[in-house]
Amino acid sequence: MHSSSSMLLVNLSRSSSSGAAAVFRLSHAGKRFYNFGTSAYKSAFGNPPAFDSAGLRERTIDYMKKFDEHLWHKDPIRTIVKGKDFLNGVETDTTNAIGNVNGKQILGDEEAFDAIREHLSTSALGYEDVSKCKELMEAVRQLEADLLDLDTAAILVGNQSIDFGKQDGITEIEESAQANKVERRLADLLLEDHSKGMISVRRDPVFVSCVSNFSNFLDLFRKVVRNIEFGIPVVVLSRGNTQQHSFRWTQLLLQLMRKHRVPLELVTFASLTLANQQKLLSMFPSSPTHFTGSREVAREIKKISPKTLASTGGPNTMIATKLTNEVQEAIRMSACIENSGQCTALRHVVAPISADHEGEKTVSSIFSNSKHVNSALEAIEAKEFSAFVSDLNGGYRSQVYSQLKGVPVSFRINDSLPDDIEENWREVYLDFTSLTPSEIASKEKIEEIAQWLRKTQPISLSVNADMATGLQLWEKCAMVVYTQGTPENPALSCQARPQDGECFGEFPPRAIIHDFTRFPMVIPSPTPSYNSTYEKDYLKKVDLSMVPKDMVYFADILQHIRCDVLRGYCILLLKYLADASQGPHLGYGQRLCLFGLQRVPLGLFTTIRLESSANLDGCWPYLIPFLATNCRDQLFVSVQNGSKLQDELSRLLPANMIVMEADEQYEARTKDSRCFNHFELPHAEKLLTDGYPLVGTFVSCFLPLGHVKSVTQDEHFISTFRSSPKWIRVNSQPLKP
Repeated sequence: MHSSSSMLLVNLSRSSSSGAAAVFRLSHAGKRFYNFGTSAYKSAFGNPPAFDSAGLRERTIDYMKKFDEHLWHKDPIRTIVKGKDFLNGVETDTTNAIGNVNGKQILGDEEAFDAIREHLSTSALGYEDVSKCKELMEAVRQLEADLLDLDTAAILVGNQSIDFGKQDGITEIEESAQANKVERRLADLLLEDHSKGMISVRRDPVFVSCVSNFSNFLDLFRKVVRNIEFGIPVVVLSRGNTQQHSFRWTQLLLQLMRKHRVPLELVTFASLTLANQQKLLSMFPSSPTHFTGSREVAREIKKISPKTLASTGGPNTMIATKLTNEVQEAIRMSACIENSGQCTALRHVVAPISADHEGEKTVSSIFSNSKHVNSALEAIEAKEFSAFVSDLNGGYRSQVYSQLKGVPVSFRINDSLPDDIEENWREVYLDFTSLTPSEIASKEKIEEIAQWLRKTQPISLSVNADMATGLQLWEKCAMVVYTQGTPENPALSCQARPQDGECFGEFPPRAIIHDFTRFPMVIPSPTPSYNSTYEKDYLKKVDLSMVPKDMVYFADILQHIRCDVLRGYCILLLKYLADASQGPHLGYGQRLCLFGLQRVPLGLFTTIRLESSANLDGCWPYLIPFLATNCRDQLFVSVQNGSKLQDELSRLLPANMIVMEADEQYEARTKDSRCFNHFELPHAEKLLTDGYPLVGTFVSCFLPLGHVKSVTQDEHFISTFRSSPKWIRVNSQPLKP
């Protein structure tokens, strides 16, 4: 079987490509997989630049103390297009994190709206030309260095703290300085492949709906700077609150663009009503909209903007078998980080805590050492990141929760896992699930907790228990951020350093992921890659000898794919999976960390429904991530009764994988608690109708990814987790015996 498949691949290769140039480009392609989890992706890490955090703190404090509180009233937020201010419209007040008026905003009128629309409709800056793009990239990176100069960075941190009440913007800028370097390296690889005609970096305008807490790193650097260096126009959208600091960094960015002769056409600020923002997004359906926030809002944005790239959080959870003093402090810090104005803030604890008065005393003890400050400035001076800020916690408190005396903490203790958790942004709310240590370690409860985690999909899970418990939970779930600790040396829920390989992402559950986002976004990654596609001429010339030797059994399938572009894409998928299966990769920070692509959680399955209208050729890209890996035994191919695909599938795939069933039977299968994901072809999110996305981006829609880390330098952790069957592996066995 293997030898005949190899011969067939050679013959197909000879008939599909010609000329030395084609061979050169394809050999190059085999080394350019900067997609998540590959060897080239790993090579982007290491040697982070040193950063003077103490110097930045000193300058930030000085800036905030000298800040003119009238400035944002005299210099209102307004629409800016190609460097021109639009000052006509409705003037309104802006508010800070506690609802106090802190400045003015002019909501643009029809003239401002039309100027944005016309600019985005007619802008053609010519950065498809690679040499011109490289010149632009050099200028933007000089600009970026200016943004990270301590005096300028102090303005970024200071404005964010004044507006949002952020306590630790220093760490965010340090993370930016170091993670930016990783993302620049990945961006260089992206541009190189674009220059060789392998991919097309699309230059549709990008809309950025700013987050309030991490706007300097996530919005300014990741979503704006990383896009404009490719010549991609960006529109920064105004917010309903705490929006002053994002407008101010836009102003600062435009000033530096003038200094470095970067075209001002690349950055627009849209100060518009919500209705006009929605109208604008609907006019540019090919444009990505970047959003970080709640799933409810993301769902509504995606209805208007189909290429929404949303990062959405869930109830971050900590599991502890003992409530030691150290664990109690870890709970406090994790729950109170930025006074719960951070996406990784702890929201749910599973621990041995009694659901009675004694339990309330325990919660009171956890927060008895809470720090209190009068302002964000005071927190920065004291190097605090999890203090209660005065006036920030005076809002409505849910009657469903109990309230602690003396500290603004709402909590409830239940004997079962909660099913109605709300985030309660900028408030400290905690749900406790009461379980004994033996219950937490039991097979039944681990399965129950894992099922809850898969349903709610937190960003972060921290396990302060024995490693066996932690390993089982990780293997059964799909969180991007996972931290293993102990009751004596506990993990926090709010730790992730992407510059060290502690890759970060805020993913919804896979079965409903496309309700919220076109693709899941992982950090670090080259931001323009999410709207990049392979060139069809390149895919046509993909040398079929690129199929990895352990996957040559795909020869029969590849031979029968009639479209040479689609066949080339399938081969790149195989190549990517083979490369990513060499993981996990060891991180680069002080904490021990492993990161990489993972399989469907153990014990679960994915169902792909092929409806009678499905074309088999178009189904192969969706099937390959499972067929070619250790996910194969976790796949059901549900074929609609009466489909003509049955005979062909039966010839190519294992008989126990194929299920002929009516719609009612398929629906019942999707409701099985073991069903990790399910989607229908051809009616699923049409990921391939607008071009062929980068293979790592495509695969991330179906397979988990992320990192696991230990708070201690524990080699036993590395050996235990590295050997787990959860990591993706190539399946070298033929599809049919």
